[in-house]
Amino acid sequence: LKSVAEQAPHGKGLRTVVDRAVRDGFQVDATQVSIGANWQAVLVAAVSQVAEALDINDGAACSIEARLYKLLLYEQGGHFIAHQDTEKEQGMIGTLVVQLPTAEGHTGGN
Repeated sequence: LKSVAEQAPHGKGLRTVVDRAVRDGFQVDATQVSIGANWQAVLVAAVSQVAEALDINDGAACSIEARLYKLLLYEQGGHFIAHQDTEKEQGMIGTLVVQLPTAEGHTGGN
């Protein structure tokens, strides 16, 4: 995975920069990622749960969907300091994070 990834930048004002003190991770563009049918079903269910929790599950009036923007890879010690995501496209209401399990487990992420 890392062989097709690049160092993940972050926004700083109107610029996009790489600063590993702020964000130490890698990214793979969505055009290089495919999601299998089994995972697609998991994502649809997760989005449905989020919509219900946010009380925006009235498909006639409002609907939400998840769109893959980037696949992120953080190695041991990798991080992204606390921040607020910028809107990637008009109407974006949030960021859905799907964390895959690791053999060593996970700590942090407050």
